[in-house]
Amino acid sequence: MKHLCWFLLLLSNFLLAQNQDRNLDHLRNFYVCANLGLINYNYGEEILPENTYVESITAKNTFGGRFAFGFRLGENYRAQFSVMRPAAWTSYNNVDHTEWNKTVWTNIWAISALRDFRISDKWDLFFEAGISNVTRVGFSIDDREYVESLHYIYPIGGAGVAYHLSDKFDLTLNATYSPPKSSDNQPSTYLIAAGMNFYVPTLSEEKKQAVLESPYYFPKNQLLFGYSSDFMGFNINRQFSSGLQTSIPMFWLGDVYAENGFWLSYQRTVFQTKKTFSLELGTSFSYYNTRGGDDFWALSVYPNVKWWFLRTQPVDFYFNYSLIGPTYLSDATLDGIDTGEKATFQDFMGLGMIFGDERAYQLDFKIAHYSNGNIFTENPGVAIPLTIGFGYSFP
Repeated sequence: MKHLCWFLLLLSNFLLAQNQDRNLDHLRNFYVCANLGLINYNYGEEILPENTYVESITAKNTFGGRFAFGFRLGENYRAQFSVMRPAAWTSYNNVDHTEWNKTVWTNIWAISALRDFRISDKWDLFFEAGISNVTRVGFSIDDREYVESLHYIYPIGGAGVAYHLSDKFDLTLNATYSPPKSSDNQPSTYLIAAGMNFYVPTLSEEKKQAVLESPYYFPKNQLLFGYSSDFMGFNINRQFSSGLQTSIPMFWLGDVYAENGFWLSYQRTVFQTKKTFSLELGTSFSYYNTRGGDDFWALSVYPNVKWWFLRTQPVDFYFNYSLIGPTYLSDATLDGIDTGEKATFQDFMGLGMIFGDERAYQLDFKIAHYSNGNIFTENPGVAIPLTIGFGYSFP
């Protein structure tokens, strides 16, 4: 959840800079939302084998959240992609007097449709229905399975009220419900939450013109080639995930480690503010060798948010962050580890610069990661070491 919060924070800052935007019409129906509240998985002893002893069960009811992005489809309809999960997994403590405390993980990803009903000038009532991917990661002790790991497609529903603060912001109070599936011994899940929606508004022609006349350069099309190597180890990755005393949890590591490889990508800017932010859509092909002697390739498409934090006469510097880029891996088993499925996601973050008389050249430093976001029951992740890239920009 921390990682998704970091990305949504960056994306929100990017969208909040819209008062200097150039191509906002492309995004005027786009919105992001964050909801935090109480999540209940209804996990109890009934999902365990008969006569199993547990001393206690914790985090059945815990703090949780649901994060989403979506699009308006007309005045009263919306389509939305979301993920719902807790801050802490349900824990079965001292199972069968073994002193083992075992956790059950559950994530729910969903695609849904929402219908808004206007109650008054400030209030809306909305209903939601869709399909979800429910993933449960169970546990075993000494080769005995106590809770089966599984994932399946199932309905999801919800309802709520929204209070319109402005044309940009709504405050919401809502409930989301995932029904039980008795054939898999999976209880129901519900989330009661409060949150906020941010809608991208349409700007005036005056504000659009201000961006057209901006003196700051944004590369329109970019070709980049990068080389990845673990010659510096993975402490850069750990610094921004976990494993060091100074770690900042805003990225991921993984159980599979790439030793070296290359990255070829094309990115196109589809949105920019007057000076500070840009949004790119990209596609990439990458090839890696792992530390265990395997090799694999990956084909990805992805969004990329850039924060241009320093503009100077010879060089412009940026920080970029990309999340949930749909990816196809050539192999799902690497170094003897099952990474889930060949369908996964690509994430990366890093720093870079553009330079040259016409800002045509680019130097880029990034770390990357592949994982499926717990859509599948196996999700150890693949860590990509520091990648140094060189790029060329063209109109």
